[in-house]
Amino acid sequence: MKWLRARSLTRPQPSARHSAIRILFVLLLAAAVFGVAFLLYLGSSVQRYDLEVGDISPQDIAAPRSIPDEATTRTRADQAAAAVPDILVHDSQAAERNVVRTNRFFTVVSAFRMEIAASVPPPDMETAALGLLARLRLDSGLFLTQEDALRLVSVEEAIFTGLSSHGQSVAGLLRSQSIAPGAVSGPIRNQTERLEETAPYLASDLPLLNRILDMTHTGNMAVDEDATAAARTLARNRVLENPVMIENGTRIVSYGDVITADTLALLGSLGLVEDGRLDVRLLGGLLMLSGLCTILLVLYLRRYAGQDLGGLRPRAAVVLSLLLPLLIGIYSLRLSPLASPVVLCTVLAATFFGFRTGLALSSILSLLMLPLAGYDARFMAVSLIAAMTASIFIQGVSRRDNHAYLILAAALASALAALASGLLLSLEWRDLLADMGFAASASGIAAILAIGLMSLFEAAFNGVSPIRLIELSHPGSPLMRRLFLEAPGTSQHSMMVANLAETAAAAVGANPLIARAGACYHDIGKLEEPGMYTENQDGDNPHDRMEPERSAAVILSHPEKGLRIARRHRIPEPVCRVIAEHHGTSPLAYFLHKAGRIAQESGLPEPDPETYRYPGPVPSSRESALVMLADACEAAVRSTRPATLDDTEALLRRIVHQKIEQDQLARSGLAFSDIETVIRAFLQTYAGHFHERVKYPDDTAGRKPAVPA
Repeated sequence: MKWLRARSLTRPQPSARHSAIRILFVLLLAAAVFGVAFLLYLGSSVQRYDLEVGDISPQDIAAPRSIPDEATTRTRADQAAAAVPDILVHDSQAAERNVVRTNRFFTVVSAFRMEIAASVPPPDMETAALGLLARLRLDSGLFLTQEDALRLVSVEEAIFTGLSSHGQSVAGLLRSQSIAPGAVSGPIRNQTERLEETAPYLASDLPLLNRILDMTHTGNMAVDEDATAAARTLARNRVLENPVMIENGTRIVSYGDVITADTLALLGSLGLVEDGRLDVRLLGGLLMLSGLCTILLVLYLRRYAGQDLGGLRPRAAVVLSLLLPLLIGIYSLRLSPLASPVVLCTVLAATFFGFRTGLALSSILSLLMLPLAGYDARFMAVSLIAAMTASIFIQGVSRRDNHAYLILAAALASALAALASGLLLSLEWRDLLADMGFAASASGIAAILAIGLMSLFEAAFNGVSPIRLIELSHPGSPLMRRLFLEAPGTSQHSMMVANLAETAAAAVGANPLIARAGACYHDIGKLEEPGMYTENQDGDNPHDRMEPERSAAVILSHPEKGLRIARRHRIPEPVCRVIAEHHGTSPLAYFLHKAGRIAQESGLPEPDPETYRYPGPVPSSRESALVMLADACEAAVRSTRPATLDDTEALLRRIVHQKIEQDQLARSGLAFSDIETVIRAFLQTYAGHFHERVKYPDDTAGRKPAVPA
């Protein structure tokens, strides 16, 4: 516990200045979040109209985004519910009533026939038929035609008995069947048709029997109210769960239309009715989206791009590469949700900060611009495909004319992405062609604008593009020309190191342009005292007359001097990093041994090895490490002059092994598998130096030999 307490007391506390910087950074970050959210709010907010029910629309009004049409959906839901038929179930009581009504009918008719037979004198048949009609109306509420009543009172007793028995039998059979109301005629006729075979004497009276049974039967099924209500509710909910959508851009009100209550409600749900209030929900959502994207950006910059984006200028370049397309998108995306300017950010970010940063910033920007595109999923497809294509093609830009391929590739990829997303949504060909035109035009124009802004970015933020690296590596550039004139030996050495580093970088997948430019400039610090370095001397070595400490101080200072010269000439940061790191913390062995020998001869203490060590830092990138290896190998080959390629390989392996043992490559990102590739690349470059020249014929016979040059 004492140790813990002591440790907590001795822990360094953050200074007030450091805390103030953190607070300022948080405040700036919060201001950026609010600023971006406000821009998105302005861009995603639509024009509002001062309308009320009964007003005449002053213009056509289209939906700014897709939204359910609640009024139409409710109407269709009601129609779907009304289309559901009643659900019927067998009603045993109704079936029994049909049987009772049939039996009662024949009982009443039979009793009336008996009364007629017992009357003296018997009445005429027409009068009897009228009496039967009156009796049935009073007793059962049944109505017969006068013709049928005349037949019933005048038919022979045997035939009437057959009609009665068979009618009651059919009624009993129909009792067990499920007969819907209004559909009794079919089942009745199915039963009575069999009587033509079993009772042929009734064939002529079967139509009469059918009419009687039709009159006494009303169906034996009833409506199940609960089941019917449940089925209609299910049909209504099915429509409500799949609402009718008003797609983005659909005209919902035409010029001169009368504003109804449903129309006004729809306009209100789309935020198109002027109410004088701030859309708090929209602004809150945009603040959350802006905050999340800002957090993602900060995390990416801290974890994956700390070195490339460590200074104020690179971070300002990142912010500007995000803000420019965001401001352009506020206007371009109003023309079409596929008119994405994300390629502008992609080209600038990938050019100056690499493929990964270009993709990361483009993805974050696409998320930010999604509200401006009306949350159209096709916008994300077009933006990401165009961004990836531009990031890939910008890596291959090594000449200015190759920018045409970048522009064409970005435009073509955007058009194909728009075509693919449109086919998936089954759009009309007219709409497809319009979307392809907007997507291709926006990406192409964004790429052209980015190419035009590269020079401004290079000047304002000291960025580095492929073209800038090529121009820096050209022998006619100011520092390269000065190096050639003032330190020719260093210039030749730098050119050979550049060839080695460029070949090795291409072999291991590093950036060959940065490696070559870094190698060309890695020794520009020697310009301040070129005669102090062996490759520039003509036989007189000043170090023979100097103390080893003074000699070491001069030699060890050339990376720092080179860094100072480079920054004075606005050399890009990746090249400056190579200049500062190309010796890492390697020891200066020659002067250390010389100082040790002098100390031993003079009886002085051994010299401090740290005095004879480069200050570093060690290489922090593969390009810096490759320049370090190329520099050390080229110097060794130049000084030892191996006779064969095998001797050169042995020397190279020894030099590389020394750098590994000195932990100079620990932070470089080079893998062990890359080391062998690097050595093979160096040997490939040196192979040309060991080819034997063709021996020319001796044509000097008989002539005086020339004096050697």
